[in-house]
Amino acid sequence: MICAADPSITHQVGTTANGPTAESAAMCPAGQFVAGGGVVAKAKNYLSLSISDANHWFGRAKNVNTIFTGVVAFARCSNRPHSAANGDPVTLQPGTTGTSQAQCPDGQVPTAGGGSGHPNVLHNASAPTATGWSLRATNTDNVPRLVVAHVVCTAP
Repeated sequence: MICAADPSITHQVGTTANGPTAESAAMCPAGQFVAGGGVVAKAKNYLSLSISDANHWFGRAKNVNTIFTGVVAFARCSNRPHSAANGDPVTLQPGTTGTSQAQCPDGQVPTAGGGSGHPNVLHNASAPTATGWSLRATNTDNVPRLVVAHVVCTAP
């Protein structure tokens, strides 16, 4: 949990998307910037994308059920701009699990994070560290795939 005394924080919810690989985006109102966000993947959906740009939070999930149940992104928005950084790509061989780390610039702390990879690179764990974000994922494909951690940061 990230706590802040920023009275400008708003919560935005994207549309629910359904399908074998579904994507959703939540957008901040004009004049606001992404301070955090995330993705909710419903039953039998597995995340493969949870990242931001300055004004949106994006999510993608792979559905492994015969009934499509959906994915929805959400964004926490603020009047204060935040910075974002990506970690170095990590190559995952077929059937393996690995971790990518993204670091905040010096003097900043993480407020949110996630990462990206091919739809067959499924997120196992996504969490803040003292100075950035850690993303663990498994490559369920039969070819090597990349995973990259993403972090949103601000000055404390």
